[in-house]
Amino acid sequence: MLKPKIYFRADGNFNIGMGHVLRCLALTDIIKDDFECIFATRFLNDYLIKEIEKSCSDYIKLSEVKHQHFDEFITYLEKDDIVVLDNYFFTTEYQKKIKAIGCKLVCIDDMHDKHYVADVVINHGIGLKDELFSIESYTKLCLGWDYALLRKPFLNVTPRERIQQKRCLVCIGGADKYNITTNILRLLDKVESVEVIDVIIGSTFLFKSELEKVISNNIKKVNIFSNLSALDMVERMQIADFGILPASTISLEAAAVGMPFLVGYYADNQEQYYNNLDNLTKNIGLGNLLEL
Repeated sequence: MLKPKIYFRADGNFNIGMGHVLRCLALTDIIKDDFECIFATRFLNDYLIKEIEKSCSDYIKLSEVKHQHFDEFITYLEKDDIVVLDNYFFTTEYQKKIKAIGCKLVCIDDMHDKHYVADVVINHGIGLKDELFSIESYTKLCLGWDYALLRKPFLNVTPRERIQQKRCLVCIGGADKYNITTNILRLLDKVESVEVIDVIIGSTFLFKSELEKVISNNIKKVNIFSNLSALDMVERMQIADFGILPASTISLEAAAVGMPFLVGYYADNQEQYYNNLDNLTKNIGLGNLLEL
């Protein structure tokens, strides 16, 4: 018997970051035994292809030309296919085009700034209420941490007790287009209690030479890790005494592992989640990371 086909549509690069892609891949890993998962994206590299092939039967490279990818993706769809969209530029009108084909539609979004005609909307934000969303009568809302899309290694981790703050993990996302990582390293150099800093960067990080220069002048022991698997990331978080993170998917992963962390934001879509997280947990907020 043929498995139902699901098309996952998400992008990740230097400007966008990798959050949309990683949470879609978390979902493909959960459902891969029951569905045929196909990943459609505009940007590919060796690391991403390797990650996609772990849980997807195929992938589609869409055009990088502005706006061309919208219509191109639709040409692959047929009636009764399932489509998962994850990005901020999938408008209500685009959702309607997919529904008109006869597809079931899921939108993964951490905003609520549009009307949804999707069958399911997944938003892992804290403290969200149904009335914040403009939806159709049939739309099912999956809100809050219960619906956080975490990769399997982050599930069912037993947190270790931490009584010191000697080892810090810094991860501002795979892209970090503002080079916040390097600035945080400079600031941590002045924190006496911190002895070791583990820095995690991604394949799209463009400031490695500047980062290495700052490390060479840093009195701490600093380790750089790049393109870590989910299992490797869990290991880094388990070892760390605390982390410094943005209000994005990685903060959900840290909470799942039980790693204490300081959190900030640097993008508009992170601000509401940051505020809700800061109100819930108290005294961990760094505010706008661009103003540190």
